[in-house]
Amino acid sequence: MEKSLKALLLFHKIPFRFVHDIAELLTVLGQNGISLQEKIREAVELSDYAIEARYQGPMEPVTENE
Repeated sequence: MEKSLKALLLFHKIPFRFVHDIAELLTVLGQNGISLQEKIREAVELSDYAIEARYQGPMEPVTENE
């Protein structure tokens, strides 16, 4: 999801910070008049999991149920 949002930002030549925060990327898109379907905006819930999976640390592992 993160890569898709960044591709959309690049396509529209919208500057953005290079972050892994889906919420921030969605916000930047919205601020620039790019509206997305609700199902896509719901992906904001994935941010924490994307960060945890990429940068493992003292956090609890993501369970199959999560």
